[in-house]
Amino acid sequence: MDASYNCIEQYIQTNKAESLQEDTIAQKILSVSDPAEQKALTRYLKDPQGIWTRVAQQVVRKAVLAKFTQNKDLQQYLLSTGVKDIAEASRDHDWGVGISLRNPQLMDKNLWVGKNWLGNILMSIRKDLQ
Repeated sequence: MDASYNCIEQYIQTNKAESLQEDTIAQKILSVSDPAEQKALTRYLKDPQGIWTRVAQQVVRKAVLAKFTQNKDLQQYLLSTGVKDIAEASRDHDWGVGISLRNPQLMDKNLWVGKNWLGNILMSIRKDLQ
């Protein structure tokens, strides 16, 4: 990664703000340590040209790759999942499978309604690390 960040969320949200030319918000994100607060700072940013949408997966993949190459315990945990499907159990229809963790439908991949970007990124990185 380009600089030092206190967590993956800070890296992602800073990149989101910068891609949308919201430098003041990017600086605020860098000044807070709480990931929930970092995410909240970009929640209402407008992306009418779809700039963030086009680069979001690349940014997140870079961040997740750094996380799993810098932390060998996490890397081993990811590799231990073998070839199992990895799902972001959330109602988010882009990053997740569109189903929350407590919903029993989560266990049936045929019922997933989301794109599962995060799960797909994790499975791609797992494959690269094998």
